Amino acid sequence: MLPRVDNALNACAMLAELIVVDCASRDDSCVVIDAWRGVPGFRAIAAESGLWGVGAVTRGLAEARGDAAIVLSAEISHTPWLIRDLVASWRADSVLAYVWRDADTGNELQMSWSRGMFEEVRSRPNKPLPPELTSLCLFDREVVDYLVYGRAAVSPSDEYYGAD
Repeated sequence: MLPRVDNALNACAMLAELIVVDCASRDDSCVVIDAWRGVPGFRAIAAESGLWGVGAVTRGLAEARGDAAIVLSAEISHTPWLIRDLVASWRADSVLAYVWRDADTGNELQMSWSRGMFEEVRSRPNKPLPPELTSLCLFDREVVDYLVYGRAAVSPSDEYYGAD
């Protein structure tokens, strides 16, 4: 998946960093990560054991340094080329754009949030966020800072994920 993500980012003509959060995986992830260590902009973070899902996403977002951050879960089989659509939406002034797979049709669908939609969520901090935000999503820097630092619960609602 890393070469496909890297190609999609290059097609967007963006300077990007690629952060992998390894949550003590027991597969061949460490071999893949080692092969990418010399690639400019690539960083691997070894997260503590037991950190997964929303915790891993939050950890990666906390490490991101750019104007926007894209989350792509290795467990979700979205097409990395959809990153181009998310970047186009962000460049058109969306602060958050994400992709999810429709359960009935299997089609990949996209949703974008305007600044006004984000402000509505920010004004009601107990409103649960969509669970799709951990599969393939682009967050503007303002949204990253809000999710990581700006509220008591820095992850999407436990209503969706269960309490850790």
